[in-house]
Amino acid sequence: MKKVSVIIATYNCAEYISEAIDSVISQTFQDFEIIIVDDGSTDDTRKILDHYLNNYDNIKYIYQENQGPGIARNIAIENSKGEYIAFLDADDMWFQDRLEIGVKILDEDSEIGLVHGIDINLLANGKLINNNQKTKRNKLSGYIADDLLLRKIHINGGTVLFRRECVKKVGLIDENLSKIGVEDRDLWYRIAREYKVKFVNKPMAYYRVRKNSMSKNYENMMRARYYLVNKYYPEGNSNKIIRKKIFSSMHMYFADGYSWRKKYQNAIEDYLISIKFNPLNLRSYLHLIKTMIKKILLGQNCFL
Repeated sequence: MKKVSVIIATYNCAEYISEAIDSVISQTFQDFEIIIVDDGSTDDTRKILDHYLNNYDNIKYIYQENQGPGIARNIAIENSKGEYIAFLDADDMWFQDRLEIGVKILDEDSEIGLVHGIDINLLANGKLINNNQKTKRNKLSGYIADDLLLRKIHINGGTVLFRRECVKKVGLIDENLSKIGVEDRDLWYRIAREYKVKFVNKPMAYYRVRKNSMSKNYENMMRARYYLVNKYYPEGNSNKIIRKKIFSSMHMYFADGYSWRKKYQNAIEDYLISIKFNPLNLRSYLHLIKTMIKKILLGQNCFL
């Protein structure tokens, strides 16, 4: 039995998947299996994978009709055997010592259920993006479940290594989220409620930012996040305050993303929603003012 099961769910990523697999094969830690679930690709994915399937005994390939990454990952988990599990998107890549670092931490501390680190943003063409802000929301360790939903911490999925026993205890990925997103955040949250989480202040993966990625679909991602909040903090007097704080943080996060992409009007609208949910969220006011100034400097009305 291999120590680590590396799970790659892919859909029409023929352009990138070789780089992803090569980054696993070149790991300094070699006791792993790779489970690839092809979620109904219609491009040359299978043709590219034939090379690896013919030359590596530790790679397993599973094909399914398109059902979304959550379902694909669940199938991979059920067909894997490793003590530890890692996810890698088919368009992302790992640093060479990524598995070695994670395995050492989990081996040495049985209370830690999940370890993660920093990822570095790339454009689709492989060009580095400014990553100066990447570590600001990562540096919490311990029992950090609520901090995840409050967006005080972000777990970069491509850097995660977790124990198989975690999914035995908290369950597999919620398949209701498979085609709308944040299915990984939901799993991290459930693991974080039961186990310590360890953050490693070191780059461990490259995350490719693509225009057609699921995380760019605002409507789906917002629906998924509201689903998550309602799942763990259903509407009611006892959850009223925490719900509002989570919704406020959520809309500020989306607003920050819009502002970074210079979609200032969209950003302003989400900052205002954030403030409506939590009038004490001072960061939303500050970010709102900065965004309005940028928009005015472009000669645009802030309330079109």
